[in-house]
Order: sequence, then C-alpha cells, then structure tokens
Amino acid sequence: MSDTAQSAGQTTLQPTVSTTSTALIPTTSQVLSSSVASSLLNSQGVTDTANSTTTPGTNATTNTTISAATSATTSATASGIAAAVAPGVSPGVTAAVAIICTIVGAAIASIIFLILRRRSKSSSHSSQSPALPQQSSRKLFDELPQSVDHHELRTDIANLETSIKNFVDNFFHDGLLQEVNLNNTAFTTLTTWTPSVSSKGWSSLLIDTRTRNTALRALIARAIFDRIRPTGDPKTTLLPPGVVECYTSMISKRKGVKDLENAWRSLTGKLLDNNQVSVLTDRVHDERHRQLMLDIDRPLRHFRNRRPHDRYQEMLQSILHEGALFGLKIFSQFERIEIVWESPSGRPLVVFPRVTQHMSTNDKEYASPVEVTKLKYA
Repeated sequence: MSDTAQSAGQTTLQPTVSTTSTALIPTTSQVLSSSVASSLLNSQGVTDTANSTTTPGTNATTNTTISAATSATTSATASGIAAAVAPGVSPGVTAAVAIICTIVGAAIASIIFLILRRRSKSSSHSSQSPALPQQSSRKLFDELPQSVDHHELRTDIANLETSIKNFVDNFFHDGLLQEVNLNNTAFTTLTTWTPSVSSKGWSSLLIDTRTRNTALRALIARAIFDRIRPTGDPKTTLLPPGVVECYTSMISKRKGVKDLENAWRSLTGKLLDNNQVSVLTDRVHDERHRQLMLDIDRPLRHFRNRRPHDRYQEMLQSILHEGALFGLKIFSQFERIEIVWESPSGRPLVVFPRVTQHMSTNDKEYASPVEVTKLKYA
C-alpha cells in the first residue's frame, strides 16, 4: 500500500482504512478526472500536442500548456482526495469526496483551457491583421470605375468646341468698329486666364475682323477650362466647390501618394452622377455660373450682334453646363488628365487646348503623358 501511494505522489493513508478502499479511490479519481478533462478538451477541438497538427508558435505552445495544466489539475485532485480521507471515514463518503474533487478539477481545467484558448485566438488575429489592409486596398481598387476611353473624350471635346463655335457664329458680328475701349477691368479679368497672350495682344486680335472669330472662341474656351480645373478656385469653379476645396487641400498637404489621390477622384466622380452635378451646378440659380456669364459678356458685348439677348443667355448657360459635366468626367479619371494651352511652336493663338493623360503604375506616373487631342490653332 505504501509503495502504491508513493508512486501516485500522495500522502500515505492510516492503517485503519482498508487496503482495498484506500488504493482504489485515488486510482478511480485519477481516471475520472483525466477522463473528464480529456473529454472537455476534445469537445473543444483540442488534442494532445504530439498527435495534433498545430500552427507553428502560438498553437503548439497553447496545446502544450493545456496538457500540462490538465495533468497538474488531475494530480492535485487525486492528492486532495487522499488528504481528505481520514481514519474511520466510510468508503461511501470517500467516494463522494472523490467525485466532488473530480468535478472541481474538471472545472479548473476548463477555466484554464478557455483562458489559454482566448489568448491563442488573440495572438492568431494579431498575426493576420497586417494582411487585412492589403486585401481591403485591393478590393477598393477593384471597385474603381473603368476609365473613359480616348474616343469618348475626343467626342466630348469636339462637341464642346462645336458648341462654342456655334455660339460665336450666332451672336457675334465681324463688322468694323469705329472706337472700342478694351482697357477696362472686365477685359483684364477675362484675359488673366491667358498668360501666353497679353491684354494688348487680345485687343488687337479682337479688333481685327480676320481674327476676331477665333479670338472670341479661344477666350470663351479658356474661361471655361480654367473653371473646371481640379485645382481651381473653389469660389469660381464650375465643379462642385466642396469637392474642389477638399481635393486642393489634400494634395497640398500630402505628396507622393498619387494612387490614393487618383482613387479618391475616381470614386468621388462615381458617387456624383450627372443628376447630382446638375443640381450642384444649376444653370439658373448657381452664383458661380452667373458670375462666369458676366465675366464673358461684359468685355465682349462690343462685338455682339442684334440677336435676342434671351437666346444668347440660354445658349451660353448651356455651354457652361456642358463644360461642367465634361470637367467632372475628366476629374473622375484614375489616370490624371491635363489641359495644355502652351504652344511649343510659339504660335500665339491657340483656339482649343491639347488634352493629355498621365498614365501611372505603382504610384508613379510615366514621364511622357499620352496625347488625347492636339492643340488647335487659328
């Protein structure tokens, strides 16, 4: 009896207790405790470290710790049973104590298991978290709208150019002028959008009947394109002013994140459909539209013909609205679109701008942009 008790790591019982009962109870408690703990662990999907397939690191350590904790709990339970058995205690009481200690041991093992399992999940989640932003980023870029092809852009540009040409042909004359004073604030304001040509140069082009038509078209086109620049003045832009203000502020503070800037523009354009833009840039009530109409009309009224003013205003409003929608379209492209007025040949009068698109990859733009349309000269 003494050898059996010592091999189980327990206190030697008194001689008054029968040999059969004393030897049997610790052995039974060990079996019950081990069985309950093993069943609990197996029900949670945890197996012995040697027989389970684990994730390197965290899971292996967790399983080893759980096994050790279970063994320690089982041993402690059996020891507690032996210690609780006093001389003269009946076998029934001893068995009851054994069952209670077994249940307590299983509960302790369960608590340890749950704590270690929670830590294991937290560690596993932390090790996987760096991959989530990349997956979200890829999904975000997959949701970007398809870029407008160059044929569609050329068609829109040609339509806008035709609208401006028809407007000039219908409401401006090509007759001689006796006296005209273009040295005023309104004319200076209009020509500030044309740094390549001075106010004096524009005055000469407008007075000359041979160049007046093309000069009028060029001035109106420049005024519109200046107001649809993504980095334009929010107070005068034909684009939604809140969008322009946010974008201008964003790119002025953050450099070298072209892909994010492009994605922001593209998604913003997708969310703002044409109906919303029509509301945001209402042709009748929008102050910025009315101001641009005045900026065009005041300095050029000397060259107006006698056709009805109402029709003149209606057609000009339509052109500005068309320009605003085109501006939002080029704003929304992932690959940045640029409007270029400068002439490499040095020719002074460019009637319509060159449109280029800056293709990019891996957050870097190609050195040479793709030409969508060419400069159009007088």
